[in-house]
Amino acid sequence: MRNLVKIFLPLFFIVTVITGAVLPVNTENDIYNFLERMDNRGLVEDYSGIYLPLTRNEIVKYFKHINKSQDRLSSIEKKLFRRYKSQYYRELLEEKADSNPKTTIKFINDTTPISSIITREIDQREQHLLEYSTPKEFIWGDIEASLANQTKHKYTRQIVSGDFIFRAGIKDNFHGFLRFENYLKFDNKKFDAPLEQEEGQMIQEELYFENSQAGLGYSNNFMELGLYHQPVLWGSSRENNLTLSNNGPHFPYFKFSTSIGFLDYSLIHGSLLNDSTGYELDKVTLQNRDMSKNIAAQRFEITMFGGKTHLGFNEMVIYCNRTFEWKYVIPFSWYYPIETYLEEKDNLLFSLDLKSQLIKNTEIYSSIFFDELNFDKIGTENWENRYAFQFGLRYNSYILQYPLNLQIEYTAVRPWTYTHQDFNNNYTHNRFGLGFSEGPNSQMIYFNANTYFNHRIKLKLEYRNLYKGTNFADKHFGVEPTSNYENREKQYDNSTQLLMGKVLSKHEVKLVLRYEFWNEFYMYSGLRYLQEKLKGNINHNIYTEMKFQFNL
Repeated sequence: MRNLVKIFLPLFFIVTVITGAVLPVNTENDIYNFLERMDNRGLVEDYSGIYLPLTRNEIVKYFKHINKSQDRLSSIEKKLFRRYKSQYYRELLEEKADSNPKTTIKFINDTTPISSIITREIDQREQHLLEYSTPKEFIWGDIEASLANQTKHKYTRQIVSGDFIFRAGIKDNFHGFLRFENYLKFDNKKFDAPLEQEEGQMIQEELYFENSQAGLGYSNNFMELGLYHQPVLWGSSRENNLTLSNNGPHFPYFKFSTSIGFLDYSLIHGSLLNDSTGYELDKVTLQNRDMSKNIAAQRFEITMFGGKTHLGFNEMVIYCNRTFEWKYVIPFSWYYPIETYLEEKDNLLFSLDLKSQLIKNTEIYSSIFFDELNFDKIGTENWENRYAFQFGLRYNSYILQYPLNLQIEYTAVRPWTYTHQDFNNNYTHNRFGLGFSEGPNSQMIYFNANTYFNHRIKLKLEYRNLYKGTNFADKHFGVEPTSNYENREKQYDNSTQLLMGKVLSKHEVKLVLRYEFWNEFYMYSGLRYLQEKLKGNINHNIYTEMKFQFNL
């Protein structure tokens, strides 16, 4: 990670003098939930949401659609929309003739009026700790800080975090950003589970760790080129994607994307961290352990029926044993014959995504993922029939005048999906699956409901009902993406069911209340209940969190 920062830091300051407001917006930003709702209500056109992140300019294009139909928004939605627009003031000004931002140089200090920082004004434009703006370029410097207290039964721990964010660009073309995340933990020995941000990281300090994101990119009306180290999502679910999810650490990648009529195309090539099967780690040589690992992936997305339906085809390859394979970087090339030409030594995977609005306020979506597709094994119980399936529905309505968003989905992943006979070719990054977070040999029902009591108070409820196969002491059933399918029990080769081994059941309920008491000053209060049952043994855990966060 430190090497990545050393590379990007000098590049960032070099390109700020030649670099635009096409900055990507983090995949966890609440704007995507708002756009999903507006799309389902028919207020935006051609919004897919299957490939994230979007850029600030792309998001503002959807704002223009909503502007035309503001009379169809509720009073709470109108205020939410005004808050979002205030955060994209620069891009919205660029949409207006002769209204480009004036030259501005600002640094918040002791002479800055407190009213410009602590305010509840809905239309107050986005504030920055450091801001340099001209009509053609800008540099923003920001800080995000938080203080959290977490509990597990009677045990507590505290986490203090500080994020330093630098963004820069030249209008409509170049952009760059850096994000440094720093965490200070005060763990209790009885409550030392890793934070979500720590998963997949090499943590060398007991109390402190850091993380970073970075990117450099170029965009015009035809294409986008970029080098990024940030989360990337491919899939219809967003919360539980089968293809590329937020499970585990993000990876650095090169991106090329373009649109031709009704076809959107994206290609990424990324560097992954090696991992090993947990069963045979002692048998893996250091040379194999340090072997390079890469991912190449391309996506074809078609928009149909007046923008109401989106169909995506994804093709992915995991390869190792060499640093870079040029054949996988040629846009629009079909990976299947390339992998065959390369002696079938790589891991070739496919997936399909479908999202369609059948009736007003209701959207259905589905994804299917194939691991080394074998046509003559489809529909059988053969172990080579490795696939994952997902079907879901979103419904957007109101409870009285309060906006209500509902999502329900079912996911099933067969044993040995995402795995490979060479652990370097597993569909993983640093021991974490790139796809479905619960891995293979699993089934899950997921429910999500959220509402706004006003534009500052949001309540979110999540429920997960998971069934997952587990291994016996001496038998392996492909329960982890890091597994090696050569370790399978061959007597089950033609009788591999959807769930194998001892079945673990989980019931998880999560409730989160968010209150924005001033602009960009938040309070989060969360409650999580987890029940796990395996062979008649039942464990219960209750977690709580209280967090205060401000963005400046």
